[in-house]
Amino acid sequence: MNRLRRRVSKLALVLGLFTLAGGCSPGPASSPHSKSQTSTPAKRQQAVRVQSLAVVQAAADKRLTPKDTVLNEVRWKLSSGVTISPRAANILWQSEVADFSILAVNVPSVQPAWRDFFFMSRDPNGTWRIQGIMDGPLTDPQSVDTLSLPMKKATQMKLSIPSIGRAWAFENGHYAVVVVEAGNVPIDPTAYRELPTRHGVGLYQWSDGASTLSYSDAGKRIWIAGNIKQEDSQRFANRLPEVTSAFFPLRSQSGN
Repeated sequence: MNRLRRRVSKLALVLGLFTLAGGCSPGPASSPHSKSQTSTPAKRQQAVRVQSLAVVQAAADKRLTPKDTVLNEVRWKLSSGVTISPRAANILWQSEVADFSILAVNVPSVQPAWRDFFFMSRDPNGTWRIQGIMDGPLTDPQSVDTLSLPMKKATQMKLSIPSIGRAWAFENGHYAVVVVEAGNVPIDPTAYRELPTRHGVGLYQWSDGASTLSYSDAGKRIWIAGNIKQEDSQRFANRLPEVTSAFFPLRSQSGN
């Protein structure tokens, strides 16, 4: 009997040790990673912004087209300390009228989104020169319902370029439309096709991702450019007031 009691006692001791070791645990054993730990939150990464823009004059053979001029001359300094240049993929569209050109360019990898519009002219030797730059973040959009543009709201910019004229831009991150009031520069009509507007016969062309529509008004050449359809350009032109209006181009005319 004493020998049997000793065996039972030994068995109970073994079962007790097994239970303490977790053999009867209802769930898996906890790992060190599942314990609550006090950790320092990760440092939030700040958005990279545009700090400044510089134009470094390139050699004449690097300025034979408007695109080459922008690609070889423009430098953006970012808040990260990095200086970058535009690439061909950053050029959204290009528009030309006579010896003048506009390029819409996206600054890559920055927040908020940043857009640059380069206004250029062709020198007598055939090279191109940046005459003005309209740039800024795509923030604070305002209503443009009355302008008959394919957007309800847009960031608006304005620039006066002594060698070209006054310019306005309307941009919503998808569409970008620029209106230029320039001198009545001579245009070769064979490069365009005629398109009627309420201001008279306009000259229209689609090229390099942009609609280009221009017409004469009070001795000025009005130039509408952007990545919009022909009918949008025509509708927009028909809603613009005369260039002599103090509200040009922001107050539209009624009608289609």
